[in-house]
Amino acid sequence: MNEAEGPTRVNTALEPPLTPGGRIETVALCRNEGSDRAPDWAAYTVDDWVVFPLGSPAHRYRTRSPDLSPEGTNPVNPNPRLSVLLVLASWQVDAPAGIERAPAALATGLAEAGHHVVIATAAPQPTGRSLPGVTLEALDLGVTFPCGDTTLRVAISAGADKLQARPRDITEQHHTDTVVFTHALWGLGRLDVNLPMGVRRILAVHVLPNALLREIDPLPATERSALREDGPIRVLARLGTEKGVLPLLTAAACLPSSRPLHVQLATAAFESADGSQGKLLSRCRTISDKADHITLSTGTLPWDEVPPSLSEAALVIVPSLRETFGLVALEAMSVGTPVIAYRTGNLERRSPRAGVMCCGGASSAG
Repeated sequence: MNEAEGPTRVNTALEPPLTPGGRIETVALCRNEGSDRAPDWAAYTVDDWVVFPLGSPAHRYRTRSPDLSPEGTNPVNPNPRLSVLLVLASWQVDAPAGIERAPAALATGLAEAGHHVVIATAAPQPTGRSLPGVTLEALDLGVTFPCGDTTLRVAISAGADKLQARPRDITEQHHTDTVVFTHALWGLGRLDVNLPMGVRRILAVHVLPNALLREIDPLPATERSALREDGPIRVLARLGTEKGVLPLLTAAACLPSSRPLHVQLATAAFESADGSQGKLLSRCRTISDKADHITLSTGTLPWDEVPPSLSEAALVIVPSLRETFGLVALEAMSVGTPVIAYRTGNLERRSPRAGVMCCGGASSAG
């Protein structure tokens, strides 16, 4: 393709998501190089597989953005701004789960790049905390958080008509050109929302790519060496049986140790069954209270405090019996702290030189 005509390179092909209507839609994420008239990144469906020059029919779905002319160009800003809506019923600022943190990182990155980003959520938000440049819109599910999968399914079925109308209203209000339903259940991907003509619909079949919301420099070598001698061991996890914190505490409580173990547990807006997080927390607290070297803290740690906390540990244990991504491991390694984890899920794909991988996980969780 002639570089003067527009985008020239497809860098990554994403896995084909399934639309709520049941149609498989393949999406490519394209980095546009060699043209100052095209946006830095653009998403194309299989119908747009040929990367057309700016202003062609393949780009007209982005003309819903308020700063674009009908031709898909802007005489002042040659890089059109996208308007993206991320839907996740359980999303909260500083939520401990990867399902919330992945959209937060994506939203933050898009906002920093100058795009208009909206997150639609039904979960209550803490006062005084927000994502810079990201707008929140409320969804009414008629449930109390945290709640379980079954409760949410019932609420979605009972309020389907109103829920189907709400994303469309938000889309029209914000001139949205791309709507991402971040999960089949919690991201309301099961709804057959009638979006305005030209709006792209994406259903994430798993979890959105995880990224770091904040990066800090690792500690100097002298401080890292001192932590190895007498620094604490830290665990940062969401309350869920699959996170493996209960068996870790059970084993740690039986071992005499002068090395402090700091465990930070946080409640998510979703849970496997109503009340399951509270029951698990009670069992964990019963064990930790009997061991002087174990400190159990509860409550959400703000995202911007997570990297500094992990950097001050001698090592971080990620005791997950099952894991999809393993964001805590990534955050620990980013600040130079070694990690101990099971060979399970995506944890096994982390750099083997950044920690120790142990046999076990889901295969031996019984």
